[in-house]
Amino acid sequence: MPESTALYLTMCPVTPTGFRFPQVLVVAPGPELRGGITSVVLAHQSTPTWVKFSCNWLNTYSDRGGVYKLISALRAYLLTPNAVSRADIVHVHLGADASLMRKLPIIWFAARMKKPVILHFHVASAESLFIRTSSWVLSALRSHAALVIALSSSWKTEFEQRWPDIPTTVLPNPVSCSGSGAARRPGTILFLGKLENRKGYALLLEALPAVLREFPTAQLWFAGNGEIEKGEALARKLGVHSSVRFLGWISGFEKQRVLEEAEILCLPSFAEGVPMAILEGMAHALPVVTTPVGGIPDVIANGRNGVLIPVGHSAAISNAIMTLLRNPQERRRLGDCAQETVRNLCSIDRVAAMLSDLYLTIWLGCRPLGG
Repeated sequence: MPESTALYLTMCPVTPTGFRFPQVLVVAPGPELRGGITSVVLAHQSTPTWVKFSCNWLNTYSDRGGVYKLISALRAYLLTPNAVSRADIVHVHLGADASLMRKLPIIWFAARMKKPVILHFHVASAESLFIRTSSWVLSALRSHAALVIALSSSWKTEFEQRWPDIPTTVLPNPVSCSGSGAARRPGTILFLGKLENRKGYALLLEALPAVLREFPTAQLWFAGNGEIEKGEALARKLGVHSSVRFLGWISGFEKQRVLEEAEILCLPSFAEGVPMAILEGMAHALPVVTTPVGGIPDVIANGRNGVLIPVGHSAAISNAIMTLLRNPQERRRLGDCAQETVRNLCSIDRVAAMLSDLYLTIWLGCRPLGG
């Protein structure tokens, strides 16, 4: 038994005689979806913690179109009474906007059944959650939360300032540190994530002509769904289409392959939580060029294990990429330090153990320690 678990059992007014692990209902988008929350839940599903707590995944969302979205939500609501009644803890993964509204009836029902509710937030910006969300929705969330999980210390501080009466802790997104970087393709820059304005993919394309003037064989790979047609049109307009590959959404072996083959990962976002794309790049010993938004500065220190650039500046993107392409030793140093960072901070085994302790803390009625 881990020392932290033993400590909880000692401090809480419950004897371990006849102790059973609680059953957990995990409320999240489905396993077939393309996105960060699904990646996080799939990672947790692969760990012993998922089995130990008899986790059951309640799928609330489909990205196949309007009718499928409605059917998925209705199905989740029909399954909610039985799923919640069988659970001891309800762990809800939340984005912003529609994600909040979609899960609110499930949260409300769990609270009515007197089940402790964990709200696990994966939001891109404080504005998207606290400003754009209706006050009555935030009030309902706040009144039903037994614990808030934040992705980083900066997000934890944000919640503590706004919801000081709700216990808040940090649980990093989990990653597997298996990349070796032994098969790098020279001059390959990888963008991993959904092609949307928030993630700055257009700025990265606009930065590419300057890179190609010095490194004419460089390639930019976009691995993700979203605005692919707009991206292709912009690449043609900029005259760089022959140096750009739009791979679409990739997963499994194909994702591992591109992470192994790329030399640099670049995600010039305008707003983020702690993106899985950056953590996966770091786990594969890739030097990362990104922006200091959301929880990113909690995992990347400029010049130590990655490169932080100003938000919204294509010239800063091209300069950072060219500097790294000129310096293979610096690329390796940053990549090695990045991999060591995620190994120490958010390896899948470490995060699974942290989640196990959080479930036990809630189950035994103790306020989370530290975090």
